[in-house]
Amino acid sequence: MKKMNPYLRLFLTSIMACSLAACSDDAGEKNHEDPPAENPDDPGGNPDEHGGKQDEPGKNDPIVEPEKPEQGWEGLLLPAGPTEIEIPNSGFSKISAQLISTKEGNYGLGFVGEKIEWGVETGAESVSLSAKKSSTSDNGVANITVNATDVSGDAVVVAKSNIAPQLVRYKIHVLDKPTSNLNVKTEYSGNAPVQNYSIKIYDGSEVQCARIDLESGEIINSKTETPAEPLLPAVDSSTALFENLSLEQDYTLIAYGFSPDGARVAAGCLDSGINLIASQTVDATIHLNAIDLDPVTTYHVRSYFDLGDVASALGSVGKFIVTVTDFANNPGQSLYSAIMDLITASVGGAISKIADVVLSATFKNDLINKINELARENDTVNKVGLFACQFRNIVRTMEFMGELGVEKVGAVELKGTDQYDGVAAYWRLDCADSSDPNCGRIPLSSKQLGLDDTLYFLEGTWNGSIANGYDKLAIEAHEMNLYYGKIIVYLINNYLLPKLADGATSFDQALINWVNCNSVGNWLSNTLSRCYGVSVAGSCVGFEWNVGKSQAAGWCETAIGGLGSILNFVAAYEELQKTGSDINISGTAMFKDTNADNVVDIIHDGEWSGYMTVTTSSTDSDGKTTKNSTSTGIKGIWSAYNMKNVDTGNGMYCTYPKTETDSSDQQCHYPEIDFQKLAGDGLCSEYKK
Repeated sequence: MKKMNPYLRLFLTSIMACSLAACSDDAGEKNHEDPPAENPDDPGGNPDEHGGKQDEPGKNDPIVEPEKPEQGWEGLLLPAGPTEIEIPNSGFSKISAQLISTKEGNYGLGFVGEKIEWGVETGAESVSLSAKKSSTSDNGVANITVNATDVSGDAVVVAKSNIAPQLVRYKIHVLDKPTSNLNVKTEYSGNAPVQNYSIKIYDGSEVQCARIDLESGEIINSKTETPAEPLLPAVDSSTALFENLSLEQDYTLIAYGFSPDGARVAAGCLDSGINLIASQTVDATIHLNAIDLDPVTTYHVRSYFDLGDVASALGSVGKFIVTVTDFANNPGQSLYSAIMDLITASVGGAISKIADVVLSATFKNDLINKINELARENDTVNKVGLFACQFRNIVRTMEFMGELGVEKVGAVELKGTDQYDGVAAYWRLDCADSSDPNCGRIPLSSKQLGLDDTLYFLEGTWNGSIANGYDKLAIEAHEMNLYYGKIIVYLINNYLLPKLADGATSFDQALINWVNCNSVGNWLSNTLSRCYGVSVAGSCVGFEWNVGKSQAAGWCETAIGGLGSILNFVAAYEELQKTGSDINISGTAMFKDTNADNVVDIIHDGEWSGYMTVTTSSTDSDGKTTKNSTSTGIKGIWSAYNMKNVDTGNGMYCTYPKTETDSSDQQCHYPEIDFQKLAGDGLCSEYKK
């Protein structure tokens, strides 16, 4: 049931006293608050021009008085507009009837979905009807169109309901008056993707452009404040021809453009400048403007950041990371200088040119290549490289989850607030392949990191705009604070050190475990042990240098020990705990409406770019603290779901920042992100055989 049209109240009050006696006798228990179920054998006819359902037009059979149903009269049928109208010959006009309830508790409310029968009582040579039946819609109103023939004269059209006791009659006067045709075209040049169009024509005395909210799609009759009905069926095209229009009436044209998904993405209205000319076809153009998508709501948001060369900004820990990574990428290069210093020292006071030979570029390349070759043979590169690569990944790539609130502050200007209360890192050392992108995912909580659980891991407010006037979001540069140091310390303690090479407790011991210095020593012994001069009759004339295998292996171990000792990794924890960081980023993304309601449901293809400033501090032996700030370029990808409109189902990921519940048990509906697009699969496959 819908509320009664206000302008009918006075009329009903005056006639109800005489009508109720007939209408309410033997009232049954049938409830018409909801539309009656459709008969599968009679689906209710075809859609009419008003959005309701009408039967196919047929003979204008006269309508007889309704018979009183067994349960008694339940409604009252009234005219919902003029009952006497004039139509130019070959023209048309809309007539309306309203069916309201006379039942106690529902008195005056309009029936929705009830059938109204229509017929021509007299004057069938002058008029025909668009349908024999139509259904009541909002406020219990049903409509049909009366089409005049080219025969002038008078006619009577009748409306009937089987649950109301009286007929409603309309006097139609078909006049010999000229008509005009209106040829309508649309014009659109906006950014919204328009694929289909719809054009409707309304009574200009009922509908005015100035009073229409085109974005809502609900056209209101300015006289009755109820939904307006078009005069003719909508034309689903970018052009339309409306024929036989009366010259004595004003008209309003409304056009919509629809996306491939069926959403209204453009609209236009025209109610002035339509000058009809008798017996001619007049052109009219409706200019359509894009309907902005509404992004104002709260979203589940997920961002994945590549923090770039953040290792170089982390002081002693950063030096450790860089050294490990460099060693993994090229162990020969990392050890070359240290080994060469030991070789040169061992030559001592021997002929100086021997040192020149040893230090030659050729020997340098041979030594680097041999160490790398031996490392590969002994699986060193796999062990060290895989560890170092994962080390680099876990400090460089991080995932953040939370909520994004968006509000509008201008025509296209927006303001957003990101509050990330979830964070996850990826330690994929033990992942055999990339088939499961969640392998190695480590969700972290505030409690684990020693943070106040009222704090956000990453938080910031940004200003932005709809960049193309429709579906592209541009976000201005803004700052966000990140508790980076505490996150990294937790990951090092719980995921890196336990994996640090066969139970080694220091990096130099780990390298010795990883590198087979005996093989390196064998090669050095064979390569360096020779005559540096002239060999005569099997004897060396000059300087003969014999390098023992154990001596050469010792050089390798000493070089590794020196490399590891300068890193003092564990001692850097205190410094890292104090490390602060600020992120400054800007971004873009695209809006998408998935259910054709002009509300943003998904924000996708989001990208971030900017830099992160890392501030480290160290204290010397005198207790003096020094702070250093270093910036590194970062990038990221992100996406978001409308928390109200989109149910993403299973497969989304949460963390447990507040409840400490296992993340796999939650359905937070964070959007999926293809982080391989940003930083690869994270498997460090280049270090695997």
